[in-house]
Amino acid sequence: MKKVFCAFFLFVFMNLILMSLNVSSVLTEEPMLVGCHDQDRILLATEPAQKGPDVEELQERLKHLGYYNGEITGIYDYPTQRAVSRFHRDQGRGSSAMVTLETWDLLAQNVTTPPPPDKDFKTVDGDIIIVIDKNKNQLTVYTDDGEVFKQYPVAIGKNKTPSPVGEFKVANKSVRNNGATGTRWMGLNVPWGSYGVHGTNKPWSIGRRASAGCIRMFNQHVEELFPFVKVGTPVIIVGDYPPLGKPNLKSGINSQSLIPVQYQLREKGVYWGPADGRFGLMTASAVKYFQLLNSMEPTGELSEEFYGILENKSAP
Repeated sequence: MKKVFCAFFLFVFMNLILMSLNVSSVLTEEPMLVGCHDQDRILLATEPAQKGPDVEELQERLKHLGYYNGEITGIYDYPTQRAVSRFHRDQGRGSSAMVTLETWDLLAQNVTTPPPPDKDFKTVDGDIIIVIDKNKNQLTVYTDDGEVFKQYPVAIGKNKTPSPVGEFKVANKSVRNNGATGTRWMGLNVPWGSYGVHGTNKPWSIGRRASAGCIRMFNQHVEELFPFVKVGTPVIIVGDYPPLGKPNLKSGINSQSLIPVQYQLREKGVYWGPADGRFGLMTASAVKYFQLLNSMEPTGELSEEFYGILENKSAP
């Protein structure tokens, strides 16, 4: 056992030296286009027809309001344009088939939303932790002593564009002008795409699986939460994992497929970092340590053999 520990710490030491000599760019398994694609584009009759998740959501809303009876295709075709024209006419806005920010506001006008934040709203001392439960469509704010400070309903990603599961941090914050991402944006440091917690101009979607992967809140709620959130605030997203494979991964490659592995390594007591999908030094060292403990060659890479032993081996 003494030899195992010596080998493990030798690996850590050598990796630290290599990092200090050559900090290379980090690779990402998934394309960086993955993630939140809520956008403020204008929809109009074009050839070929515009398509995307915004058109799909438009069709769903028009269908709910009784203006559209076709399939949910995500294509801004003639039947969808005709439905928009009818909707505009009923709202006293002419018969234009062009979808603008005003159109989305009109589509949301009869949705019940929370009142504006109270100026005397209770504050919280110290840091907070945000936990988002995908199975409950709920965001909970915890104080640093573990007490529940506030809870909010949210919308999460659709089944085909799921929100990530893992342990992340707020990477950036900004005030916005009530477009597709609402009035506030809090970006997350998800390494394989662009995801964030933000408001919305589609309040009917709250409480549902509706987004392209981001976490949507009522504008009133995100405005209330925004002042308490700092860059670096932990955001933990729990719930069912998206369908993930078991790719052969190695240090320097970021992947959402790595997150379940990081959780399992932590449960076995060989990893102490966040489950964030980053295959950095700490994860690589934990993988090698686990391989040494289980009489495997300490390559630091995830292989079929590694996955098999990890899933069947009890904690050391």
